Amino acid sequence: MFFKKQHTVLLILAITLFHAAGELSAQHVEFVSSNLPIVILDTQGTPIPDEPKIRAHMGIVKNHGVNCTHHPCNHFNGSIDIELRGNSSQTYPQKQYLLETLDAEGEEDNVPLMDFPKEHDWILFAPYVDKSLMRDVLVYETARQMGWYASRTHYCELVLNNEYQGVYVLLEQIKRDKDRVSISKLDASITEGDARTGGYIVAIDHNGREGDIGFPGAEDSIGYFVYWHVYPKSKNLNIHQRWYMQDLIRDYENVMRSDEFADPGTGYPAYLNIESFVDYILINEWCNNVDGFVASLYLHKDRNSIDHRIVAGPVWDFNLAFGNANYNDAMLTTGWRSHYGRVPFWWHRLLEDPAFVARLSARWRELRTGVLATAKLEHRIDSLVVLLNEAQQRHFTRWELLGTSVWPNYFVGDTWAEEISYLKQWIHDRSNWMDANIETLAWVDTTTTAVEPARAQPDAFTVQCFPQPAREDVTLAVNSDRNRALVLCVFNMQGALVRRRDLQVMQAERTMVRIDMRKLPAGLYTVAVTDERGHRTMTVFHHLR
Repeated sequence: MFFKKQHTVLLILAITLFHAAGELSAQHVEFVSSNLPIVILDTQGTPIPDEPKIRAHMGIVKNHGVNCTHHPCNHFNGSIDIELRGNSSQTYPQKQYLLETLDAEGEEDNVPLMDFPKEHDWILFAPYVDKSLMRDVLVYETARQMGWYASRTHYCELVLNNEYQGVYVLLEQIKRDKDRVSISKLDASITEGDARTGGYIVAIDHNGREGDIGFPGAEDSIGYFVYWHVYPKSKNLNIHQRWYMQDLIRDYENVMRSDEFADPGTGYPAYLNIESFVDYILINEWCNNVDGFVASLYLHKDRNSIDHRIVAGPVWDFNLAFGNANYNDAMLTTGWRSHYGRVPFWWHRLLEDPAFVARLSARWRELRTGVLATAKLEHRIDSLVVLLNEAQQRHFTRWELLGTSVWPNYFVGDTWAEEISYLKQWIHDRSNWMDANIETLAWVDTTTTAVEPARAQPDAFTVQCFPQPAREDVTLAVNSDRNRALVLCVFNMQGALVRRRDLQVMQAERTMVRIDMRKLPAGLYTVAVTDERGHRTMTVFHHLR
């Protein structure tokens, strides 16, 4: 949402100042062997930036028994492009990385890292703030057992430029792929028909993706949440595709604001894969995920001919879940996360429907006899303890975290065993509370203001093109009734973006923009100007060579 960036900046500043105070330190560790795969990165001493990616070498030692740093890199041995990833997590000493595997010519190379399905986009996740080392791994595996795609995970230990970096988790980056988010490929040339209807992945998150203007959701008295394009990336969307997904979300939200929002034929059942939204809510409520309903919130959709419904997920980002955060009641095993604070309004509307709440209740009780049965959860945690017992000792020697409060930890254990015990007890207490209170997940609106249908807002800015027709260049005149941040895009007849400008226009002043057309073919071109709230105006001009 638009005010979230300021909140994120403040959190990053707080973490940075905490680390600068010198309360945390890193120690050199003599690292020779591990029962986990060993990932060895070599950047020739070049620091890894936030962006852009830099070229590096990666080797992976992965044997059935003991892995040693002097063993041949038998699992992968080649070039990668790598950069830092994360928002506030970039302030932690143990960094996270986004990487692409490359072939000998430096092109993207799909490989089966850790025996996952072949791909070239990967994440090395650092569980620095999660001292159990297993929150994300536990949730992703649980989601897969529930029948949904979630990133596959594999523990490893990392050496960067001959320096041991601790325990990491190799993750699959969320993207369209037959073995990841399995939706249709969307060709940039498609402007109409069934092929234009999918596939898409969008996300509500703290910040947008590089070069993405996103689009706003429904506005309330505080502001609005922004949907960011994940697939296709914004730069690869033509105007018809961009507006398809924006209009679909707008139509869905308008329905959710209406009195007939739960109608089986015209309400949310016509728009949503209900089972996915039920399970998404239950997963995030089960672990009281502080960001689960407002950030790292992914939605995806396939072509209408395959499945016209919006699907919730994949689930993502649980390092602050299971009582690991000390703010916004995230440490409590009682209360409903979806009821706390401001979330996209349609979560509450879903929870106003007795039929939807009944589905939640029935599904929860089903899960508690299967995937989320207490005995199965404890067995899974115990198996991870055995797997990590050797590596965690090196990890906590490298990063002196035990017995130290790392923002935003709520519980601070003096030993890893205490961190595991806290996690187990928290899950036990939360699960039992949900058993007794699942029917109270229904949302009751206590405000006096009725939900009203969204009203169309008139364009308050205009664009004109001259001369008509244009030859070597065209001049665009933009007028606005107030100061605005605008994005001006020029599209050809196929709907492909050919020119783009970011504008800051002032109230009651005409802003003139010259667009060079000399290298573009003759024909009709569409000019679309969009403001920060997603309102847009359009015009057409004819270009002559």
